[in-house]
Amino acid sequence: MGAKFSYKVNLKTDVITRPATKAFVEYSRVLYNQFTEEFADSKWTWPRKTERKNGETAGRVRNIIDTGELMGSQKLSYKYGRTTAVYSWNTPYAMAVLKGFRTSRGREYRGRDWIGEGIATKPPAQYIAQALKGSWV
Repeated sequence: MGAKFSYKVNLKTDVITRPATKAFVEYSRVLYNQFTEEFADSKWTWPRKTERKNGETAGRVRNIIDTGELMGSQKLSYKYGRTTAVYSWNTPYAMAVLKGFRTSRGREYRGRDWIGEGIATKPPAQYIAQALKGSWV
């Protein structure tokens, strides 16, 4: 009779985390560019034509670029060893554009959710899974 024994197999997590982090960072840059495209896409509705600060007349369907300040304030940074992407827009009106607002006279304006639209156009799970396909040995 043979002796009983055990054999231990260890998971080297860097084999998984390194390619996953790389794929995530690539995706976060793709998403950054998609957010910029969402600003520029003439698909956002507004209740009426308006003259913008830049002198352009914007119709009822428009992009969300007026002076370019909001789009130009977009930043991407990372936390936790590049496993968390942080997108920020540093203007006093960024949240009002994103979520909508109500004027002091009670008129409501719908938000233009460039974040949700961007993520819907470039879904993270699909993109990262595709990027990882060739990473496994």
